[in-house]
Amino acid sequence: MSICATIGEPVIIEMDACIHDGFVVFDQFENLLDRHFLLHLLRKIAPEFKASGQTGTQANLNTGIVNGKVVAIPSEVFEQSRIAAVLDTVDEAIAKTEAVIAKLKQVRAGLLHDLLTRGLDENGQLRDPIAHPEQFQDSPIGRIPRGWFCEPLGKHTVSSAYGPRFPGECYSERGNVALLRTTDMDEAGNLALEQMPLANLILDEFRSHFLEIGDFLISRSGTCGIGSVFPGFRIPVLPGAFLIRFRLVTTLLPEFLRLYVNSEAGAKRVSDLAEGGVQKNIRGSALLTHLIPVPPTAEQQVILSYVRSVDIKAAVEQASLGKLRELKSALMADLLTGRVRVP
Repeated sequence: MSICATIGEPVIIEMDACIHDGFVVFDQFENLLDRHFLLHLLRKIAPEFKASGQTGTQANLNTGIVNGKVVAIPSEVFEQSRIAAVLDTVDEAIAKTEAVIAKLKQVRAGLLHDLLTRGLDENGQLRDPIAHPEQFQDSPIGRIPRGWFCEPLGKHTVSSAYGPRFPGECYSERGNVALLRTTDMDEAGNLALEQMPLANLILDEFRSHFLEIGDFLISRSGTCGIGSVFPGFRIPVLPGAFLIRFRLVTTLLPEFLRLYVNSEAGAKRVSDLAEGGVQKNIRGSALLTHLIPVPPTAEQQVILSYVRSVDIKAAVEQASLGKLRELKSALMADLLTGRVRVP
């Protein structure tokens, strides 16, 4: 078990190995303790060890604290092994679900790359640049499918504005107006409302920076795009983000733009717009003249449906993972305290 820097992380060693003084080893069980039970027990009490860590250049836990820790252990090794078997089963399910989620992320990334570079033909199949080079054309941003356009973002937007700079006194616990930062949103455009800072503002002063349904945010640092938002109420945006409002009539869907600027290639092209020294920023004029690939609207919708199907599967697996972790936590609380016995 680690007792230095990262405190309280236990593992079962499955090979001959050496350790330094950043670890403690448990190796004299005398057939009185099941190793897998001990592993789960140490994981349960890890927060207590971390809280007991001595701080300095880096946190550490001395062997006296470890030796002095009092724990409850079933007297029968058989019961210990049964408890461990139950928890191992849940751990295996968690690991399998995490592997599925990781695989879906890889599938999504690969699918997104293909869809944004090859597009879909009239039969809903990926175009093949090798077998059918005639289906592609040269553009200022490289080869794109025929029928796609390479257009500046400003062609599809009404305006682009920085979020306003609020005075320091705006950040007050007495405030009642939510301020939106780029860190308050995920790539899907969901808002983390509980994390938003509150401010005392005269709203009329910042009316031009209020969000409306369908608005698009993109970070000024160019690290990522944020995507179209559907706040359901009007809130101003903090500096650090561009607020982009689409024209009433446009062939570019906000959701498609979100896919593009959050893709590997799109994010790199946006980040390349950043200028400056330590703190790089994107100029509004550079963003509005930034060229983006624009497929026909119908093809954008089909591309979005393909990606959305993968996102739905990932969301289902993520929800399952959350339930498994809750189950694991509840089982540890019940089985490792003796509240529930395993016959």
